[in-house]
Amino acid sequence: MTATPIINPAAILLAYGFLGPQIATIYLVAGFVIPMFIGLAGNKLAGPELRAPGIQTEFKLVQLESGTADSLSHKLRAGLEWGFLDMGVSPFERH
Repeated sequence: MTATPIINPAAILLAYGFLGPQIATIYLVAGFVIPMFIGLAGNKLAGPELRAPGIQTEFKLVQLESGTADSLSHKLRAGLEWGFLDMGVSPFERH
């Protein structure tokens, strides 16, 4: 979370163009080193993890796929139907 804005390729290219190769290299190395120290400090200083009541109980795993192989055309159609009809607001009704 802390490294993403620093090691963004656009930010590195802009740093190279505006600040020069030496500063851009320092910027890139700092973009990897500083977030590691932040993560280590966060892990060291953090308190115990919060757990919901009853989390220690066993969960029954649910099988998400049926196990049958669908054809490529069926997968493409299902994906397009989901993308156009289910994912966003659509003025069309699904038949």
